Amino acid sequence: MAQIISTQIEINRSPADVREIFLSFPKIQEWHQGVFTITRLSPEKPTIEEGERLQVTFHGRRMTTSVLVNSSMEFRWEGLALFGLVKGQHSFRFEASKTGPNVTIFTQEEEFDGPLAFLQGPASPVRNTVQEAFRRFNRDLKARAESAS
Repeated sequence: MAQIISTQIEINRSPADVREIFLSFPKIQEWHQGVFTITRLSPEKPTIEEGERLQVTFHGRRMTTSVLVNSSMEFRWEGLALFGLVKGQHSFRFEASKTGPNVTIFTQEEEFDGPLAFLQGPASPVRNTVQEAFRRFNRDLKARAESAS
């Protein structure tokens, strides 16, 4: 049974601006001191294309992921963990808020599937750790986006 972890934050900046900050992967370490890094494996390409491979590090664990969607409203990849026993689709959505023209609802979500997906279930302490890491990233992105001019 699939398990979904989802977090959301409102950012006082346009979706296009928030997305641009997010996609500047080499600069993430300047504003996010957490456990999450993203590295393009084909940095010579000017834009990130569907099918491109990324190296993602989360809590010291590295995995190679494949970009599934790179649109103005969503960035999503898929990766395998724990020897392929967990498959995850991690998405980042940049949606205009109804509260104002330059306000973004940023949603970070991961859907876990596979034989060990239950490790991300509602009663799991692992789930709480992942959810808090997502929230921390969201808060850091908000602080960076709202301080940039």
